[in-house]
Amino acid sequence: LLLVAAVLSRGGVASVRADMDVPTASLIVEHGYCSQELVNLLLVGVAASNVFDGVTVLGDGADRTTIRGIPAPAAVGLLTYAEHFGHSAVGEHLKRPLAPVWVVCSESHYSVFYAPEGAAAPTDELDSPADLY
Repeated sequence: LLLVAAVLSRGGVASVRADMDVPTASLIVEHGYCSQELVNLLLVGVAASNVFDGVTVLGDGADRTTIRGIPAPAAVGLLTYAEHFGHSAVGEHLKRPLAPVWVVCSESHYSVFYAPEGAAAPTDELDSPADLY
């Protein structure tokens, strides 16, 4: 029911497919996991295939391909364990959300981290190490 509501709130199947880099891809993938497109649809309302900011153009001429990421700053962020290993690069739109709430992907499961109101660091302090307790 959540999947149907998310697709319909985006404007239907055609709109969701138009967001995706590969329009024939599935929102539910191997082992019943959510695809990145589904995670992005639920988090930011757009079924973008990637987690970087904006769009990237690869190649030129007949070989030109446009791949899509997150179009604008998100209300809720996303962090992923895969970035540590160089498998993906999360953009600033997801790393620095409007609210201090992040969905954290660790291989096959998701958790939610948040900071109490007023406890999140100002944006100029985010590049310094954080203490975890």
